Amino acid sequence: MKAFKKILFALILVSGFVYAQNDDKSEVIKSTINTLFDLCKNNKYEQAAAMIAYTGKNEKRNLAESYNYKDSKEASKVKRIAKKIKAFLDISDKFKIGSLKVSTVDNKNNYSVEVLFISGNQELKTLFTFIEAGNKILMADLN
Repeated sequence: MKAFKKILFALILVSGFVYAQNDDKSEVIKSTINTLFDLCKNNKYEQAAAMIAYTGKNEKRNLAESYNYKDSKEASKVKRIAKKIKAFLDISDKFKIGSLKVSTVDNKNNYSVEVLFISGNQELKTLFTFIEAGNKILMADLN
């Protein structure tokens, strides 16, 4: 019976730790979303580039680091993404950040958050996906 209590206590402790980590990530990602939205709204593309994960032909960099805004092709892609986010913000009165969902792909955690862009009675749901790249959280995708 003592062994059972120890195992139960350990499981409760571990599950509490995992929940706390997800809650911490949730706050970091919400902060990242707010900062990214502010940068996009104010056309600060170079700073936004540092928050968006590179996706492209370079496999070594793909989803491992942010865009290099000094490269004209990468700058164009960042502007396109930032303008898309800005368009969502421009047509909305406000937005609401949903709960965090974690999945694992290729041994990497993907963090998905549904954002509701609200204008009057209309709501537009958009899914933002984030990844960890080094010590940064980067936006990897939006649908």
